[in-house]
Amino acid sequence: MKISFSMKELFKSGAHFGHIREKYNPKTQSFVFALREGVHLIDLEKTVIGLSKALDYMAEQKKQGKNVLFVCTKENISNIVKKTAEEIGMPYMTYRWPGGMITNFETIKKQIEKLKKLEIMVEDDQEKLIKKDKLKLNKEIKKLNQVFEGVRNMSKAPDNVFIIDTNQEKTALAEAKKKKIPIIALVDTNSDPSGIAYPIPANDDAIKGVELILGEIKKAFK
Repeated sequence: MKISFSMKELFKSGAHFGHIREKYNPKTQSFVFALREGVHLIDLEKTVIGLSKALDYMAEQKKQGKNVLFVCTKENISNIVKKTAEEIGMPYMTYRWPGGMITNFETIKKQIEKLKKLEIMVEDDQEKLIKKDKLKLNKEIKKLNQVFEGVRNMSKAPDNVFIIDTNQEKTALAEAKKKKIPIIALVDTNSDPSGIAYPIPANDDAIKGVELILGEIKKAFK
């Protein structure tokens, strides 16, 4: 799929900045352009190639009626990911990854069902509930909603997983690998691309770069 942003825009976004030499993962060598002042620089041509392949794959998945679970719990980026996922009607996990989300989905499903039942209870029994009970229920609903709001309509484990920062989301990554679920991910120079079906070499801390990439993903789902 053709990318609509220019290489200059990608460069200006800081997507090419990797990590310092001390944090370098040699497995990303094929994505690295050079080492400058102790920082590994990502080859943006590889970024475009990786993103194009990922976009083609995700567009095809959409045609087949399959979903992609978006995962990013980084405070400065999670809201952008959440907004993108909501706009394209895809599930997301942006608050905290609950262990077993993929490997033990039936247990997670019970938590989602509990959330929905509590919401109905509060809605239907507004007048019957005393203030203390209402506060307690609303507190529990808020807690469950923080974690599960993005997956409350999922009836089964995701078909695919899209991850930003595979080091931070190592549990999600491990669960997807265990269940052999295809992984699409932004791969920084401190990451391990092993087992990632569609790696997109890029700085996973550069907000503008992430926005550019998510913008292209949004187009792939239209």
